[in-house]
Amino acid sequence: MNEYTAETSTVDTDSFSFVDVTDVDGAVPPALSLSVAPRHDTIGVGAPETTTQLCATIKARDLPDDDDQRAPVDTIVALDVSGSMTGDKLVLCKMTLELFLRTLGTSDRFGLVTFATNARIDIPAQFMTAENKQAALRTIEMLHTRESTNISAAIGLAAQELNMIETPNEVRSIFLLTDGHANCGITDSAAIVEATKNCLLEGATNAALDNLMKTMDTNNLMVEPTAIKLLPADDAPPTNITVKSTPTKGSPITLHCFGVGTDHDSVFLRQIADATPGGTYYFVENDSSVGSAFGDALGGILSVVAQSAVVNIVVPPEAAALGVDYVDVYHAHKVKRENGSYSVTVGDFYAEETRDVIFEVKLASPTEGGIEIPHAQVSVAYTDTIQKRPANTGQVLCAMNRPEGSNVSEPNQHVMAQWLRVFATQEMAEAEKMASSNLGAARARIQKALDAIEKTSGVNQTDPLIIQLVAELKQVLEGLATRSAYASGGAHYMQKTMQQHRMQRCSEATHDSASVYRGSKKMKMAETFAWNTKK
Repeated sequence: MNEYTAETSTVDTDSFSFVDVTDVDGAVPPALSLSVAPRHDTIGVGAPETTTQLCATIKARDLPDDDDQRAPVDTIVALDVSGSMTGDKLVLCKMTLELFLRTLGTSDRFGLVTFATNARIDIPAQFMTAENKQAALRTIEMLHTRESTNISAAIGLAAQELNMIETPNEVRSIFLLTDGHANCGITDSAAIVEATKNCLLEGATNAALDNLMKTMDTNNLMVEPTAIKLLPADDAPPTNITVKSTPTKGSPITLHCFGVGTDHDSVFLRQIADATPGGTYYFVENDSSVGSAFGDALGGILSVVAQSAVVNIVVPPEAAALGVDYVDVYHAHKVKRENGSYSVTVGDFYAEETRDVIFEVKLASPTEGGIEIPHAQVSVAYTDTIQKRPANTGQVLCAMNRPEGSNVSEPNQHVMAQWLRVFATQEMAEAEKMASSNLGAARARIQKALDAIEKTSGVNQTDPLIIQLVAELKQVLEGLATRSAYASGGAHYMQKTMQQHRMQRCSEATHDSASVYRGSKKMKMAETFAWNTKK
């Protein structure tokens, strides 16, 4: 197999030269490794194929159980406390937040924003020292429900709180939990999505955040950065309210959205999660799963090993001379350059995660048969959060044999599986567009995709990814069976499934749900939170 791998190099920020990092004598291993493989090692020049797929696979290192190696985090939880959260929902959320706090270390910051008709800061972002934890736990215990659902205010205030931190930690996240629709503040989904992008993306100014703030009733808003303090428990409005607009600083902010029950807008929550690099949407069908969903997400952010990863795909000069060119890159965050190369933003990596970028290449046309003809040159640039420095995998060449004749070698099973993952995700996206007006057409689209996966020649049907794709497409079909089934959970399940496969990141709300994307850190935390939040 003509598959090539590269060890990661880190960049010396003083000299900007590349320094090899290896796992010897206790040295920290590289955060990411890269390999590139073709769908077929050999395609004869006489074969009918004129294009084929290549797959760039980026794998993240694991992390030992020793907490000292992980990057510290800044996390704001934006919690819906509208009237519908009364009862068991709020009780379970309190239990989850208490465990959340106890999991964090003294280098981690935590803050809490609650929102109903208004948003307010109940716990300002602060290091989780023993004293601050105890004060925060007392505040959480006193939480109670209030009026309506102002999601725009919650996002704006949480973003403001993170951006006021002068020296932010390497990993920054917002956890947004709601069981309803935005019915106060900005209620237009597209407007909130656009404002979220402007508020949270690295380097953006907070003009959009100001717009969010203007929609709020500021009676319960206090964001003065120089003297922030907790609001009075009786909801009395503070005085001398100041809303300060500041540019975002530090690493990107990731938004994790948790839709509880079936009466939430899953399309909207998935869209605002997608507005940030590495954001996720969790469909929390049962109230009792709130803990394990939070645990899964927390297990991820507590194991971030790389951020801002960008894959660069270039046609080697010798390949270009033989007619090699790129037909397409099958990724939502691709950018085509003037020279025909591509850059693909793949975001952050949790420990043990893998990202696969599938791209279509026009085959070389040598005047006579040849072997080991390069068809792609790939590299990955990223920030190593453990070593706190920029890094690069170095260049990896992927070659194929183009001999005389029409022989085509057996397909690479990993590349085939990833190709079908991309295909299934695209088909679900198309079915989702159809479902609102034509449920039958949506079902037919999913059934056709399912048949294609099960009948594709040369695919290993026992591959864990293929097994998961087939099972989930069948579940999507069940959710499309009737309009009632779609409204009561089918739509939410499809949104979650689409995003999970597109991102290759687990967003399962229950600890016992199987996912090929769930690493050991996420699994351990999901199990811990599930056990601790049982009543």
